[in-house]
Amino acid sequence: MKPLPLTALGVALLAASWWHGWHSKGDQLASQANTQQLQQARQALADYVTQTQRLASIADRVQQQTTRLASTSARQQQDYRRHAQTTPLPADCHLDAGRLQQLQTAIATINHTITTAQPHPPAAGH
Repeated sequence: MKPLPLTALGVALLAASWWHGWHSKGDQLASQANTQQLQQARQALADYVTQTQRLASIADRVQQQTTRLASTSARQQQDYRRHAQTTPLPADCHLDAGRLQQLQTAIATINHTITTAQPHPPAAGH
């Protein structure tokens, strides 16, 4: 009769070991899945920070261009008005050389501002 309790005890220990191993494996898989999700979340956060910094840089450039254009535009408007007051349009309403030059300068300034305000594509490999 003694062998039966030892066999039962051995089977019980074997079953407990199997059950513990099965649960441990499940815990390991869950831990690996959580670690992977954490790494993905960290990467997403790093990507978000990078994009936020890139957009902040673009916003700063746009603000600088806008400020510069506003001051240049105000000066050009004053020059144009002064020229218009001192040299009225002729009866046939053609622009004189001074007005034409001032308009071309203003157009060139605006075109330059638009061109420099365009975002540059990121360098390859980044």
